[in-house]
Amino acid sequence: MASQIKDFEWSVLLEKLKSPRCECALVLGEGAFFTPEGSLLKDRYNSFLDQNLAGLFTRQKDDDLLSMADQNRTTFCTGVRDFYKDQVPDEFLRQIAQIPFPLIINTTPHEQIGKAFTGVALQQRHYNRSAQQQKIDKPDAANPLIYNLVGTIEDDNTLVLTYSNLFDYFESIFHEYRLPEELREVLRGVKYFVFLGVPFDRWYFHLFLRILNIHAYKNAHRHAPVDARFSDDTMEFCNEQFEIKFVSGRSKVAEFATELHRRCDTAGVLRRETENTFSVLDTIENRLKHDEIEQAILLLDAFLKEQDDDDLADDLAILSAQFRKYTKANANNTLDSRDARTEYAQIVHGLNQTLKSARKLPTP
Repeated sequence: MASQIKDFEWSVLLEKLKSPRCECALVLGEGAFFTPEGSLLKDRYNSFLDQNLAGLFTRQKDDDLLSMADQNRTTFCTGVRDFYKDQVPDEFLRQIAQIPFPLIINTTPHEQIGKAFTGVALQQRHYNRSAQQQKIDKPDAANPLIYNLVGTIEDDNTLVLTYSNLFDYFESIFHEYRLPEELREVLRGVKYFVFLGVPFDRWYFHLFLRILNIHAYKNAHRHAPVDARFSDDTMEFCNEQFEIKFVSGRSKVAEFATELHRRCDTAGVLRRETENTFSVLDTIENRLKHDEIEQAILLLDAFLKEQDDDDLADDLAILSAQFRKYTKANANNTLDSRDARTEYAQIVHGLNQTLKSARKLPTP
C-alpha cells in the first residue's frame, strides 16, 4: 500500500529534533494516553461516565460526542474535572515528555500531557471558540508549547462535548476566531509531524487536520504508527488528502514512541528535566507571574498529590473552584470590572500563599 512504509527514516526525525528551531511537532490523541496498568485512559474515563454521570447525557452511536441538556453541563464538567484530577501520568507519557518536541498539539481537552513535564518552562494554551486567543511565545525544545486544539476541561465554555458544540467550534475557528497567528507561523516552519493515538477514522478529525493546514506543508514529513482501528481505506484517504505515511513496522503507539525515546537517548537529545522540588515550584511561580493560572493550579495539584499533603490539597481545591467560578462569570460578563479585579487578585494571592507553604514541605 502506498500509505504504509516499513523503512522509517529515524535519522531524519532525530535531525529535526536536534534543531534549535521548532521543526518538529507531535500531534496527540486519546489513543496515546494510558493508565499505569496499561489500559487506555479513555476506557477508564468512559467507565467513570457510565458509573457516575449516566443520567446527565446520552451517547451517540460509534462516536465520541454526547447529547446533553444545557442545565446538566456544569455538573457534568465538574465530574469530568474530578476524574482527571486523580489520574497520574504513566511512565509512557513521561517518556513522551522527555522527547524534545518543541510543539505538541493535543486533540484532547484534558491536561495529562502537561502533568508529565516537570522543571520545564512549559507553555500551555488552548483554543477558545468564544473569545480572542491567548498570546503564544515561539516554542523551542527548552520552552515547549502544548496547545489544546479543542479546549480545556478547566474552562467549561471551551469544551466540545456535543454536536452543537462541534458545529459552533468549526464556525468559530474557520471564521471569527482563527488559530493564533503565532501558532500558524510556527506550524508553517515545521518539517516533521508525528501523530500518536489520533482518531484518523473520525470524520471530524479530518477537519482538524485542515484547521492545522497539514495538507499545505509540502516539504514536511508526516508519519503515524499503523493502528488496528484504521481500515486500509482510512489510511489511503489520509495519505491522499494529507500525505500521511503509516509506519507498519511499529504497529502500536507505545512501540513507536518507545523506539523513538530509545534512539533519542542514544543520540543524547532527550529533554533531561530537573526533577528537584524547587524546580517544579519555580515553574509554578513563573506561571503565576505570567497569569497562567490554570497551568499553575494543575502543576501545584500534581505536586501536592506527590507530596501527599491533604491540607494544602484541600486549600488548592477551594481556590481552583473559585477560579472556575470567576472564569465563568467573567466570560458571561456578570462581574463588575472592579469586582473582577478584586476576585482575581484574591485568587492569585491565595495561590501564592499555598505555593509558599508548599516550599516549606520536606524534600522527598
